[in-house]
Amino acid sequence: MPPPSISGSGITMLRTLSRRCLRSLPLIVFLALSLAQRFAVPPAFATEVTAPDTADITTRFTTESRVEEYLLFAAETNPGLQAAYQRWMAALEQVAVARGWPDPRLGYSYYIQEVETALGPQKQALGISQMIPWFGKLSLQGDAAEQAALSQYQVFRRMRLELLAEVAAVYYDYAYLANALRITGENLELMRYQEQVASAKYRTDSARYADLVKAQVELGVLEDRLSTLQDQRRPAAARLNQKLGRASGESLPWPVPLDGPAVEIPPDHDVVAAALRDNPSILEMQHEIGRQQSLESLAHRNRFPDFTFGVMSMITDESELTAFDDRGRDAWVGTVSINLPIWQGKYRSAIRQAEARARAAEHALEDTRRRLDSQVQTVLFEFRDATRKIDLYGSGLVPKAEQSLRSVATAYQAGHASFLDFIDAERTLLAFELELARSQADRGRRAIEIITLMGVPPVDGIDLEGAME
Repeated sequence: MPPPSISGSGITMLRTLSRRCLRSLPLIVFLALSLAQRFAVPPAFATEVTAPDTADITTRFTTESRVEEYLLFAAETNPGLQAAYQRWMAALEQVAVARGWPDPRLGYSYYIQEVETALGPQKQALGISQMIPWFGKLSLQGDAAEQAALSQYQVFRRMRLELLAEVAAVYYDYAYLANALRITGENLELMRYQEQVASAKYRTDSARYADLVKAQVELGVLEDRLSTLQDQRRPAAARLNQKLGRASGESLPWPVPLDGPAVEIPPDHDVVAAALRDNPSILEMQHEIGRQQSLESLAHRNRFPDFTFGVMSMITDESELTAFDDRGRDAWVGTVSINLPIWQGKYRSAIRQAEARARAAEHALEDTRRRLDSQVQTVLFEFRDATRKIDLYGSGLVPKAEQSLRSVATAYQAGHASFLDFIDAERTLLAFELELARSQADRGRRAIEIITLMGVPPVDGIDLEGAME
């Protein structure tokens, strides 16, 4: 069967279509290059950064869980910290947006009244243009966005370290509550025993009724204090659960006996130097200064015009009035335009605004340094004070108060001391033991706070830098 034939008019139509496609080839290439430039991602920020993986994090704590386990858990699951992480990711993506070219513009024109030319009538036109900012504008925009991303990363680090310090504070308050319950319960049992002794002595007329009443009053005071401490467990556990990113009603066991974290505190001058050098608040303000300096340079560049280059094809139909060989040939027009930044007043105001913001960032950095120095000095004092009290009460006052209480109890049973002497000795021991427990909790929380102020994670396994790799 012979192939189907093409008529003469069909061949003419195919030739015209081919000629039109060849004529439009430069326009197609220009459009493709513009789109490629538009969607290109700078290589330095093309690396994907993944969010923390929390799938393998356990949600259970036991009575053997130490403060380090609570800190590791909070660093991976706290929703506020995850929100800060996502803000950092958004700031990273903004760098590519800031450095990208403006979108090309595709235009179409339809002639309401066609234009008759020697080559044929023109009824419509198709064009594309690309705006090219003045030299360095895109680079400065990208630099400002990059500094903003680095600043946001320091915000993420600061929030993470602050969270760890807050978790440690709530954890040690919870641990102190457990110790206070234990100490108060032991004193309550001792007072119950002494109340029985006073009752027995009163029945044998070897003690006054006033001693029995005093014992019962003191017993009621201790029972009320113990009930208050027991009721404090639920809100204390809720506060710790909130920092851990858990529901407030989830159960939490009592922590292990109070002891400090496995961290070593450097000398005071090293702590201050590290805090003023590596604390995220300092680094955040340094990057903010860099961002404002880039914006200041950009404000100067904005006084210069931007260029717009384009090409337009005026589509021409074949003329029926002439017999030129190139009749129907499309006309091509190249265009160049610039904006006119003639209103220099607003640009000068923008420059002054950028300069003022840069100076404000520099002053804010100096203020941050001074506040941080004061905060570090205060925390170092509280750490030293807690350490001194632990030595004082643990090695001196508590053992002596225990010895005094035993002596008074023995003397009272022998009739050589009053019950008021016993109550006074018991109250002194209770106060000293609670002060020792409070100092142990304060020392633990201040140790972690010092490490976080230095910009360092207080426990192994928390990598603040790994997400940048």
